[in-house]
Amino acid sequence: MVILLVEGLEDVDIINGIFTLGMVIINTMVGLILIIKSRKLKNRAIFSMGISLALLTSPWVANSVNFLLILFSYKALTPEIHLAIALIPLPIANFAWMVVITELLFKKKQKIILSAYLAFSLFFDIIVIYLLSINYQLVGTFDSPLDTVYSSLISGLILILLLTVQITSIWFFIVSRRAENPEAKLKASFFLLSSTTFVIASIIDARIETGILLIIIVRFLLLLGAIEIYWAFLLPDYIKKIFLKSPS
Repeated sequence: MVILLVEGLEDVDIINGIFTLGMVIINTMVGLILIIKSRKLKNRAIFSMGISLALLTSPWVANSVNFLLILFSYKALTPEIHLAIALIPLPIANFAWMVVITELLFKKKQKIILSAYLAFSLFFDIIVIYLLSINYQLVGTFDSPLDTVYSSLISGLILILLLTVQITSIWFFIVSRRAENPEAKLKASFFLLSSTTFVIASIIDARIETGILLIIIVRFLLLLGAIEIYWAFLLPDYIKKIFLKSPS
């Protein structure tokens, strides 16, 4: 493998930047496809899932922007802007995720649940913006231009978002598996696989020392999670043929 020589970036940063950029582009494209399909299907859950998927990768979007700026010899993002791009969209993505869950499971209690998550989203972003205005190191520090280490407080808030995604997807899986429709069961399985893949990849990326092999594995898992969520909402015929004996 040929490694480009880029001032300010190590070999591992270049590999990180390339694979992260690819993952972000594909995840965003899948999110946009879901949004476009939702307009034709007039399905609010699919629309919200597209929004959530596009925004959940915001930490890697910030890294990708920094990578491109450095690659083309521009000035890198300031730590404040980098952290703002990475973190501010996350609670919005989580809120959109809860729109999906309440559309599917808790329609009668949707307003109450979404009000609570909207309040948490505002709290999350207010904390981030306030701390950034004081000292960005209260939010996170950088081992490299593409490797962010978040503070304990921010890590705790992010963990709440990840737990929300994981717990609600398990709940949806359990409820959906009771259905008699094989397609509904298959979609629920892909839904759970997607969220689990994303949560595991996010935790690994945040907590384990970065290496080239690990970077490739994590980016592949994040990409796989996007594909699985696409299958969960827009189950293609070729997937039905593989997993279902009698596809409709």
